[in-house]
Formats: sequence, C-alpha cells, structure tokens
Amino acid sequence: MLCPKIVLPLFLTIFTLRLASTTPCGPNEIGLGTSQLCNPLPTTPGGTDPGCGAESGTIFDSSCGGSIRANAPLTDGICSGGYVGTWRVYCENDTPIWAGDGLRTWAQCRRQTDRCENVLLTAKLIRQINWCCPAQN
Repeated sequence: MLCPKIVLPLFLTIFTLRLASTTPCGPNEIGLGTSQLCNPLPTTPGGTDPGCGAESGTIFDSSCGGSIRANAPLTDGICSGGYVGTWRVYCENDTPIWAGDGLRTWAQCRRQTDRCENVLLTAKLIRQINWCCPAQN
C-alpha cells in the first residue's frame, strides 16, 4: 500500500500538470510567449503583490503546459532576444515575424492566448503563449 505522504503530492502534481495541458497551437507550430516565476504568497503583510521576476521570452512546443524549446533568461518579453542556443525571434514593432533554430523556420505568426499557472510548494510558475507560428520548411 502506498503511503498517503507519497500519494497526495503525486496526485497534486498530476492534477496541476493536467490543468496546464491546453494546446492553442497546431501540431506543426510553436508558441511564442513568456515565463515568469513568482512567490505564491504576498511579500508584504496584507499585500497582494506575489513578488514576481521578469517575464522571460519563451518558445514552447505548442502549449504553455508543454515542453520549452528555448528560453531567453534575463530579458523581458518575446522580442528582446537573448535566447539560449541557436534560436532567434525576429520582430517588427513588438510583433514576431518569424522564429528559427538554425535548421527550421516558423513564420506567419498569428495572435493566440494561452495561460497556464502551476503552483508549487515554494513558487508559482506563470507561462503564457501570445503567438502561434507554423513551420515553413
């Protein structure tokens, strides 16, 4: 028999991940958006500010609950650059035109919104897709 101390956390983890499993982008598309790590509790007594870090630009597989292909740590937003590895996002007027990893290109991005929040014991992870881009090659 499984111990309740193991079963409950496992159930909560699976339940939390299932809440974040919407898929706004198609099977041959990537999602462009942001990731942000927050303190799940207010940082001041009686306050409502959860104390969040900067929104890092993020390239997702096809949903905010799915895999992350690349992240741009220490930058703010999708178009700021600084993605790890060979990933690049080209923008005009804060609108993504195309994204690429050096081998493939995704373009003709369309506006899409998908927001996922996963509350962990010591942090809250907020992920959001703002654009879906279909593969071009």
